[in-house]
Amino acid sequence: MARLIITTAMVLVWSGFALGQSRLHPEDIPSPEAANAFKSYWKAFEAYEEKMTREANRKHRQSVSALHQRFKDKSNRLTADQIRILERAAEKYRGHLRSHVDATNRPFVMLNYAQIQNLIGDHQVELGKTEGSFAKTEAIAMLQEIEKTYPDFIHIEETMYLHAIILESLDRGDEARNIWLDLSKRSGQTIYGVHARLALGDYFFNLDQADKALRYYRSALVAMSNVSVANKEFEELRLHYRVAWAAYRSAEINQVVTSGKKLLQPGVNLGSAVEYSNITTDAIELIGNALFENNDYNFTMKTLEDRSLNRYGAAIAYQTLNRYSANEIHSEVLKVGPKVLKKFPLAKELPEIVQIVAQSYDVSGR
Repeated sequence: MARLIITTAMVLVWSGFALGQSRLHPEDIPSPEAANAFKSYWKAFEAYEEKMTREANRKHRQSVSALHQRFKDKSNRLTADQIRILERAAEKYRGHLRSHVDATNRPFVMLNYAQIQNLIGDHQVELGKTEGSFAKTEAIAMLQEIEKTYPDFIHIEETMYLHAIILESLDRGDEARNIWLDLSKRSGQTIYGVHARLALGDYFFNLDQADKALRYYRSALVAMSNVSVANKEFEELRLHYRVAWAAYRSAEINQVVTSGKKLLQPGVNLGSAVEYSNITTDAIELIGNALFENNDYNFTMKTLEDRSLNRYGAAIAYQTLNRYSANEIHSEVLKVGPKVLKKFPLAKELPEIVQIVAQSYDVSGR
């Protein structure tokens, strides 16, 4: 509003001057100093605005910082309260273990105590306290005693799983892998053995040993078929996602397509919308790239014409055709492209596919 008023005043002054002296009295003619005064005022006002903006931003940052600090303080207080509650529970468990050395439920109590110590360690780490590692180390000692003294404990797989998880949290990956390996060899009907195989697969995948990773991922899928768990579909899809990637790195094209199809089935539960979008995009690209690298026309068309992939067929085809075009394999574009255009006439990828096919016709002189 201030800018509008000042600018209007300046326009009135200068327009009056432009109309000529004949229409103004001599004393009404503005002096250059008057115009300069407006300019000086405006520059001063801009400087004032900038100062006020900086001050407002500074206060805003201080307010946000204060809010964050209050939230952090409150969170720290809650964490400290949780630690006190857990420590009281841990003391009761310690007392039970001291008083009932021969109790039949001793391994259950030991496992609960280890879980509590691990939670205490997590909260202490959250508060930046070094005591967190001591609490976790105590939990590890208790779990090791269970594994050694009670090898037939009904929850031995859960015990080993927690043991490996704590080792991982302490950056003791080599020791954790030994636990994962032992756990993966058990034939129990629990999710813990599945996760052990998954962890070993991830380890080898990160070492670029995709063939070994694929072996463990496939083993996890087999084990998963014998497990009863509430979110089984999600667990299976998580495994198929890893299988698809490892198979692609291992050039096992059929497995890429098989697992990719699992990820692209209608109604699958992949967690949040963001996770669903990311995994779907990866599955489309994996299948499309696999078809390009396999370079088998019949297999490509069979895959693209699969009714279970109708929703994503055009996107997969675009990925494959784009790879052919980028590598100047125009003969394959002209074999696959026209069939794709006919099958998916209303696909959103149609303009890009048309462009790729047209370019290949042009390059081929057809």
